Amino acid sequence: MRNMQCGYQSKVGEDIYTVIRRVKCDETKPACRRCTDTQRACDFLKPSNELQLLQASRIATKSRAVVLGSNRISTLQPKPAYSPSGPFSNDDGKYFEFFRILCTTSSSRYFEDPLWDKTILQMAQSESSIRNGVLALAVLLHPQNNPSDITIERQKSNVKYLHAIQSLNNSLDTSTASWELALIASLLFTSFEVLRGNPNDTASLQHFGAGQAILKEYISKPQYISGTLKNLSKAFSRFDTQACSFAIFYQSKSVGTPAVPETFETISEARDVIDDIIAYMYRLFKPYKDQYRDLPYLSLPPKISAELKDVDRLLKDWSSTLEKSINGSEPSIKEEAIGVKILRAQHLAAIIYISTHFYRDELAYDAFTKEFTEIILLATIIIDHTQKEQGSQPFSFDLGVIPALYLTATKCRNPVLRRKAIGLLTRSGIEGIWIGDAMAAVARWVVKNEEMEIDEDFVPEEKRLNVKGVALNRTLKRVRIVTTTKDAHGLLHYTAVNVGWAQDVVTGDDSEEYSLKDKEALDMMIANWRRYLEGSLSEMLTP
Repeated sequence: MRNMQCGYQSKVGEDIYTVIRRVKCDETKPACRRCTDTQRACDFLKPSNELQLLQASRIATKSRAVVLGSNRISTLQPKPAYSPSGPFSNDDGKYFEFFRILCTTSSSRYFEDPLWDKTILQMAQSESSIRNGVLALAVLLHPQNNPSDITIERQKSNVKYLHAIQSLNNSLDTSTASWELALIASLLFTSFEVLRGNPNDTASLQHFGAGQAILKEYISKPQYISGTLKNLSKAFSRFDTQACSFAIFYQSKSVGTPAVPETFETISEARDVIDDIIAYMYRLFKPYKDQYRDLPYLSLPPKISAELKDVDRLLKDWSSTLEKSINGSEPSIKEEAIGVKILRAQHLAAIIYISTHFYRDELAYDAFTKEFTEIILLATIIIDHTQKEQGSQPFSFDLGVIPALYLTATKCRNPVLRRKAIGLLTRSGIEGIWIGDAMAAVARWVVKNEEMEIDEDFVPEEKRLNVKGVALNRTLKRVRIVTTTKDAHGLLHYTAVNVGWAQDVVTGDDSEEYSLKDKEALDMMIANWRRYLEGSLSEMLTP
């Protein structure tokens, strides 16, 4: 008979981590090696009542496929059935209040977006699946200073998450779930998976895909169109853009060509359009690998050249419409003025992206010192204001200025500007997938290696690092980085390292076994990147 300890092999008392990740336990006492290596509390040490609770999580995890099944879309109802959740228990009230404050002070208020600070909070009062999904996020995001408390809180959040899945499955089984409930649950589950792990993780992509399938089914039917459905559609679109901006192997699910109106009635409308343009930009250009980055030495294929001109036109039209809509001056309302600055920073980053994406050399970024400087100025105002509202570590489910600051810190070789960008990253908190401290650690490592043994401020091409991919471990607070450099003959050389964003040094256990495992993971990351670059895209270039 198996011991009552963590691991997917165990029949009783399974560890919440291994259940969710579907990985095996090595049956080591008193704590399995996987939990020891990742600094988690092994469930073998838990009392029997907790083991019984976690045993039920296996059923909930297996039933996640039911939640995600597209065949259940037809059972969704036009309106949610009232399913009261009762009063808060234990610390739930504290965490719910934390989540409410987090949402009402996040950057979504700059754009009059009621989804997080109104719709979701209201539904959490009446729907058990939404309440548990909200509490799972709240526990996950709640700050903890003691490392042992962090482990305990993460396990609490996992239990809440599984309760949310069970509740939604119950609603689906009884055909009482509405499309609104299913979409919001999908959004919460995607957010939870992303915030606790890798955005390329299968579970997060499955939840996201399920939500998109529901949207596709209902957004085209006039009888279902509502303000909530439109807001949810925009939220999924922004998640798509986030994944494109961060996860290197993720491909955008956006469709269609954006249109820029003659005027923006609200700042929210301006954000929706720039979001659509950026998603369109990633959908067009992310699939093209490095073999097409030959400017200025060779001309681009006609198809790529036409696409670049199209996106450039859209970005210029958006900027022109924005200036016309605000009459060339900043809005008088402070929140709207900050919102405009966020959008301008994102617009500048998009301009730099399309202007350099197909250039062979990193030297191409040197032509954008003016744009990098403006990003720094905008971000300084935004972060100063946000910290006054939210404190030292701001949070938002949506993108703000972290991607633009990260671009500046790693691609602008002006030593003063890039260090200012790094300083701002450490103050920028969390924006969806993006963690300011983590990206600051990556940028510091890049700067240190690029500027090593150079006599002047100029970084020569052969010293410049191109960050190809990053993978975050949010529990251990470290990030894996894959970079390339080019030698004098134009050959690429790959480097992969681990950098911790708490202490900002290359990390790794001193044990030989751990170092070997870490090296294998880094080698795999490089191998995956090489395979990605070697992919053929000839079919995409066919007219």
